[in-house]
Amino acid sequence: MAMLRARLAHIDEQVAALESQMALLRRDRKIVQDELAAIVYPILTLPDDVTSGIFLQYADDYPTQICSPMVLASICTQWREVALATNGLWTRFSAGHFYVRSSQKLVHFPDLLRMWLSRSGALPLDLRIPLPSSTSTIPSREAIVRLLFEYSSQWGSMQLSSPESIELPRDIEGGSFPSLTHLSLYSHHAVAPIPSFLDAPRLRIVKLAGLTLVDHWRDSLPSLPWGQLTNLEMQIADLGECLDILEHTQMLEVLGFTLNVDLEQVPPRGIILHHVHTLVLCGQPSHGIIPHLTLPALRRLGIEMVTSEYTPAIESLIERSGCPLTMVSLDDMHDVHAIAALLRTIRTTQEVQLKLPMLDEDGFSRLFKTIADDPSLLPALTTLEITKCMPGTIELSPLADMLVRRSGQRGEFESTKLESFKLLFREPSGYDDFLPEWNFGGRSDEVARDIGRVRELRAGGLGLEIRPTVPWLNGNVTAEMAKALCGPL
Repeated sequence: MAMLRARLAHIDEQVAALESQMALLRRDRKIVQDELAAIVYPILTLPDDVTSGIFLQYADDYPTQICSPMVLASICTQWREVALATNGLWTRFSAGHFYVRSSQKLVHFPDLLRMWLSRSGALPLDLRIPLPSSTSTIPSREAIVRLLFEYSSQWGSMQLSSPESIELPRDIEGGSFPSLTHLSLYSHHAVAPIPSFLDAPRLRIVKLAGLTLVDHWRDSLPSLPWGQLTNLEMQIADLGECLDILEHTQMLEVLGFTLNVDLEQVPPRGIILHHVHTLVLCGQPSHGIIPHLTLPALRRLGIEMVTSEYTPAIESLIERSGCPLTMVSLDDMHDVHAIAALLRTIRTTQEVQLKLPMLDEDGFSRLFKTIADDPSLLPALTTLEITKCMPGTIELSPLADMLVRRSGQRGEFESTKLESFKLLFREPSGYDDFLPEWNFGGRSDEVARDIGRVRELRAGGLGLEIRPTVPWLNGNVTAEMAKALCGPL
């Protein structure tokens, strides 16, 4: 019994000691809590409308991030209340295709979308929605479509994509879209009719891919208000349908056409589009549309994957249209001969943009030499921009020669002086991108001479921007050279 009493007394002593420690901790906790409560966060003293305005600026800086309102709402209670009450934060919704590939995420997708849209108030919406396949084990496709059309009066910009045809339930076909200005419809791996968007008085910009007309053009009304469009991009396999559409787009200003399969032979249509100032062609067979068009107002031309077939087609277009092209953009090419042949046909061009990720060092040297030596090539050139270059592919000497010749230092180019040159390299994507740098063939005296020549041009007024991504060790244009070329004079 004595042992038990002794043990109990020892336990009581331990309890008393712990209670004393707890009292001290409670006192310290209150002190810290009071100090925290006394801290004033300046950002939380702002009026709610100012905080809301800051939130909207943040959303504008990150327009594609679906998480931006969610991030703001997760900081603290006050910010959550402001974010939930700021309708403008909830007007953009962009869901990646990972949503439609994951059955677990897809289960809750309609609920997430409904919650999001309900917070937008009555503001115009910018939506990018991938639809799941109709064979998906989760029956969400029709639910998503119906939910979207509940808000059709608020659509400002809509991008709708689907692995199959974009078909609407019959009871919502032909809705009203009073705020819609931009519409993009993409049907992947299928050719599908275009849903009807006739009642869209503000619609001006349309992008279509993998779609066809409803029924037959001549037997039915068009599914879109073609006559009011100013910007149209099409990736349609049927050239005849494309031309049928263009005959009804007399207000068009920007036309983009993509084709990756050979075109069928179609009799010349002689379509005149008086307001088209920009034409963009993608895909090697896309030159087949050019003979059908006359574009008197054409000023800007963009072509991806230039081949020799483009040269006579573009030359005929310019002659037929009487259009003084002022800007040309060529993308994804490695044939210097095809580039030069095409540019020779466009003598009025003042601005040239070349995106050349596939061109090697020899190709660039030949291109610069051709531009430097041939007075018939781009005689009106004032601005030259070359981008997406592979690191280590630009030799400084031929580049400097071209800049000297084109900047009015020699008589044949005095009438049109190159005023601006920009050279941008793409980010290295792997170890192979660094291999060309391990070359010590460059001579320092030659490099110094060429740098001096280019700096003299800058002192004479040449605008110059060169941005390599890595420091190089060879005689080609390097990060250190770029500093010397573009640094303070």
